Formats: sequence, C-alpha cells, structure tokens
Amino acid sequence: MNGCLFLLGVLLSFQQSLYSQRFLSIEIGDGGPSQDYSASLVQNKAMGMNATRHFLHWSQLEPDSGTYDFESTFMWAPAFFRQAGLKIIFYINPINTNIKEVPADLKNTAWDDPRMIQRFNRLLDTVVTYLGEETVYFSIGNEVDAYLTSAAEYGRYQYFFEQTAAHLKLLRPDIATGIAVQFGHFLNSIFKVNLIQLHDQADVLIGTYYGIEGDSVPLPEKVEWVMDSVLHLIPGKPVLFSELGYPSSSLLKSSELKQADFISSSFKAWEKHQNEIVFINFFKEWEWTRAEVEVFTKYYGFSDPYFVAFLSTLGLHDTLGVVKAGWDRFVQETRNYGFVTIQPSVNFRPEPVLSFFPSPFTNSVDFKMDLQNFNQPVGLEIYTVAGGVAYSTLLNNQPYFHWNGQSLCAGVYIVSLMCDGQRIHPQRLIKLK
Repeated sequence: MNGCLFLLGVLLSFQQSLYSQRFLSIEIGDGGPSQDYSASLVQNKAMGMNATRHFLHWSQLEPDSGTYDFESTFMWAPAFFRQAGLKIIFYINPINTNIKEVPADLKNTAWDDPRMIQRFNRLLDTVVTYLGEETVYFSIGNEVDAYLTSAAEYGRYQYFFEQTAAHLKLLRPDIATGIAVQFGHFLNSIFKVNLIQLHDQADVLIGTYYGIEGDSVPLPEKVEWVMDSVLHLIPGKPVLFSELGYPSSSLLKSSELKQADFISSSFKAWEKHQNEIVFINFFKEWEWTRAEVEVFTKYYGFSDPYFVAFLSTLGLHDTLGVVKAGWDRFVQETRNYGFVTIQPSVNFRPEPVLSFFPSPFTNSVDFKMDLQNFNQPVGLEIYTVAGGVAYSTLLNNQPYFHWNGQSLCAGVYIVSLMCDGQRIHPQRLIKLK
C-alpha cells in the first residue's frame, strides 16, 4: 500500500511539474557567415530565452546497424545548454515531416516490428547517458502526420511510440514524452481521430504551426484561433509549440509588418493560455541562406516558388544580419509580457539602438542613437550589400547625427553601428534617385 502511495505521489509531482514554468525559445540555428551563435545566445537569454531544442534524426545517430555517431550529431550539446542555464526539448526523429529517417537496414521494416522497437530502445539506452537535468521534454518524431497516410500506419506508429516512450520512462521518468505533429494539419485532418489516439500515452502535445495556407499567408491574428483550438484537441495535456513562424515574402501576400503582427498575436494568445501552453520556440532568428534553402528543397522534394519563398523569409533578420520589423517586435513583446525578468550577465554588452528618418531618403538622413550606459567608442558605418564601405564616422557619444548623402548612388545599403570592430544592429537604408 505504501509503495502504491509513493508511486502515486511521484506521478502527481510529475504532472504538476509539467505546468510549473513557461519556456521561451527562439531558433538561433545557422544564419550564414554573418551570424555569431554565442553572441545571439547571450543576447537572447537577456531577453528571457530560457529554453531551446536539440533536433536529430535516427538515421544520423545510427547510420549503420549498431554503429552510433555522437560526434557529428553534437551530442555534447545538452551539456553545453545545461551550462548555459537552458532547458531543452530533445528530438530523435524516426520520421521528419515526409521522410522516414531510420537506419538504412530498417527502411522497409514496419513500425510495430519488434526489431524496430528494440533497435530504438537500444539507442535510447546510450543517448540518455548524455542527457541531464536540462532535458525536460523528448519528442519521438517531427511532423509525423505528413508521413503517416492511413489509419493502419497511425496504429503501427502509435504502438512504436508507446513502446519506446515506456522504455524512456524506465530510464528517465522525469522527462515528458510526446510526438511533434503539424497543428494546422491536426485541426483539419481526416485522420484527426487517429492523431488523438496517437497521443493517448503522450505526456505532452507537441506541434509546429506556420502562418501559411497554400500560396498565401492567413491574417496574423489567426494564430490566436489556432492556439485556442489546439487546447481543445486533447484537453489536459500541456502544449508545446516547437516551431512557430510566419514568412514575410510578398509572393505569399505577406510583409515584414504582417510578420511582426504575427509575433504580437502569438504573445497575446500565449498570455491568455499561459497555464496550458508551456513552451514556444519562435522560428527563427535569422533567415536561411540561398544555399541552405536549396538543401531543404532537395531534401523535402518541393521546389515550387511559394515553398522557396516560405523557407527564405521565416527569419527575423536577413542573411546579412539586417533587422526586420519582426525582430524589433519580438524584443518589444518579451518586455511587454514580462519575460525579461533577469539582469544580463556581466559579459553581456548592451547594444546601442539605432533609428533614422526619413526612410527611404533622397538627399539627407537623420540618425538617432541610444548610447546610454555604453562606455565604449561607437561609430556609424554605411556599406553596400556586397560589403564595401560607403561612409564611416566616429560618433563621440553624440545621440543625433545629420548626414548629407547626396553623393551616394541610389540603391539599397546597410547602416550599422560599429564597436570593437563589430557591426551592431545592421538595418536596411534605401537611397532614392
């Protein structure tokens, strides 16, 4: 009897812990050669980021039967995030969207085949040795509903998940398990019943949502309806938005302002459901480069211009690091909704804020800089998109600067502040004829 009461107490404590904290993340990723991952991490932590994710495919971890690759898959990352004070959602994907990501010798093996389950469990035995207290959630698969196309397949994958999640529970009973799906698809799928059954033994409901419908974007505020609706799919399970994003491409009838409004609507809806939605990863900080987008189009097998436009404009900075309207809105909303509750670390340098008017300009432009509490020399630099310097000056702590740019050729430039040889807060500057 005492043993039963003890187990009941552990279960209740685990359930309560699932709702005990909200986790904010923004996907840093690889933004090309201009991005400094460490600088982004420090900056984002100062804005309230307290979580992230580590995303791996089973086929990466086990390229050959029983042979594990823990070097190129960055299995040291959980320890790195632990030292950085971040919690993580850890992924191992047997399915990634529309791709079966299992070892080569299991490509034709059914999900409910004992060999498939035993191999995954054997991998888990080793993987958990790398996971510490930083790992709060574990997803077995990503956007699996894009691959599962029949009720029978859902049933087989459900069995696979339940068997492997149970094994993980024996190894680490403190980690909450789930399966990442596409929330937009979940809400309208002909397999909604199967998707609900798929989560029968899941601790949490994990999913992605992007503001894209065919060849255009919905209104930014639709995300509020999506969050309301997701909470009614499987009441009683904490909800994680593992990817939440909105493209800004004009081809998709979007814009930077719409992307920014989507950010605001997301925070508004999260505040309303702060006791049910425990994790949001905004996707993403920097745009993918053209080369990275090409890799993804080949991987997924889609190369139509709308998909390319979607992938290319999800970031809140462009590939040169130029700030988009969505980034400024993200910074603003983290403050508005109380995520910035800690002082930056002693190594964090406050960034001077740069604004200018008019934009675009014809003859001259006025720059305004917020340099308070910044005790290092700061300069201003205007350069071409190819990187050539068109103008440079030292500001000498002056908060305002009027510049006559008549001699500059019409076109798109980048303006940024300079400190210690680093370009800070770069933004687009457009010169008209």
